[in-house]
Formats: sequence, C-alpha cells, structure tokens
Amino acid sequence: MEANMELFTKEQQEQLIRNGSPQHSGKDHNPVVKLFTPDAQCTWLITEMIDDETLFWFV
Repeated sequence: MEANMELFTKEQQEQLIRNGSPQHSGKDHNPVVKLFTPDAQCTWLITEMIDDETLFWFV
C-alpha cells in the first residue's frame, strides 16, 4: 500500500496556482508555504506552482 503525504492545504495550493498563473507572470510573490528538513538544516519558501511537479521557491 502506498501512502500519499499532503504537503499543502487546499487553500495554499489554490494560492500557489494563482501565483503561478500566466496573468501573474513576472511578479514577485510572498512565500505561501514553508517546508524544512531539520536533519539537513534546509528551508524552502514556496511561492508559486505551475503544475503538480513544478514549484518556485527560495532556499
């Protein structure tokens, strides 16, 4: 059995998709989601989503 982990709420995903839409292209967006890995001491600030596999972020 394969388990799926949801990283974003529905509201966060909708905002990420809006930020990544063509009419918002070229604009700077505030981070919507913060992901981190304590073992690697790395943090990603996610700003936009183009599709289910393409995200834009700051590290």
